[in-house]
Amino acid sequence: MAELTIAEDFGPETIELAGEGWGFEPGQFVSSPKGGSRAETNQLQTWAEWLATVPEEREWTVEGILPESGLAVVAGRAKEGKSTLVIHLARAVASGQNFLGLATKQKPVIYVNYEMPTDYLRSLLTSGDVPDKAHISNRRTPSFTPALASSLMHQIDGPGLMVIDSFRGAFKLPADGENSAGVAGVLLRRFQDLAVTKGWLILIIHHRNKKRDQTGSDSLSGTGDWTAAPDVIWTWVRSDPEKNGTLAIEGRIPPVEPFSVRLTPKECHCLGTSRNGQADNEKRMLLNSLAVLAKTADQLATELSIPSGTVRKRLAALEAEQSVRRNGAGKRNDPGVWEQIHSAQSPPLGKETKNRLPGRRVKWDLIPNLKVSPARRYLVRAL
Repeated sequence: MAELTIAEDFGPETIELAGEGWGFEPGQFVSSPKGGSRAETNQLQTWAEWLATVPEEREWTVEGILPESGLAVVAGRAKEGKSTLVIHLARAVASGQNFLGLATKQKPVIYVNYEMPTDYLRSLLTSGDVPDKAHISNRRTPSFTPALASSLMHQIDGPGLMVIDSFRGAFKLPADGENSAGVAGVLLRRFQDLAVTKGWLILIIHHRNKKRDQTGSDSLSGTGDWTAAPDVIWTWVRSDPEKNGTLAIEGRIPPVEPFSVRLTPKECHCLGTSRNGQADNEKRMLLNSLAVLAKTADQLATELSIPSGTVRKRLAALEAEQSVRRNGAGKRNDPGVWEQIHSAQSPPLGKETKNRLPGRRVKWDLIPNLKVSPARRYLVRAL
């Protein structure tokens, strides 16, 4: 991951939070035409003329949940894994790999860090691949501004994804500035304009408020511009680091069901949506694992990182649904193995069925010491 530098020729007026410029004159911000370039003047257009300048179909950074360009926010409470989640996102986009099972558009990434200490940031970045298109700016200035963001963008070939971690760390607003439309609101709008005119996607990591009864965009801390300015808002909730988290997504995109996500520094997997519920997602994971090989409940718990008690509860439910069965007594010395029931598989132990020969019946018996998979340890015995 290459580290970017920030140009030193910015005067004090460009670093002022309420200052005018970051390279463009006021009144010249327009919706992004093809290629992300800005119009030279604020020229009036007919609807048809404007439509001729924009793509016919919406383009995405992450299919269906992050647009090609604009302003996005990821919000969550402290120490619940926001930065870890976004680093997985940045790695996926920089390498063109799927994120949460969704296709990404490969593009350069700039991670602007004002939040994490160097050693912890290094541990997160080295927990996975280090793509060539991933870049970093690590506390290069006391605070961050749209002008400095524009400077970093100029060092990259083509539009990309810029992550600012985090709003409070990067901008260091005065007391109550986060709640002020004249301070935080103006700053957000300027980053939104920068993203649109440059064709970049700017993603800002932000904190939720302290009201636990509020969810989604209502839970963002600060001025109402936090919900109005971003094109997409992600809210991440994981009260217990040992459990899965929930990622809710809303904004100027088609409705998306919240995702259940298993997140660690080394992995980020979508387990399904909340519509199906976590229990259904866990049962689906068990069935997928048992489709390959029969296993004990403890083996499944270790493989899938699901508590063993939860695994046994889900297996009991699947057994009642006749989706799985257990071979063994289910005791400490004979825990038994679980296997998935397929339509073409042998009938359960002891069940009688008709043979093809008229007047004959067979019974399926288990051969205890036969060294093959449990699904095949049967002997047909004529009755």
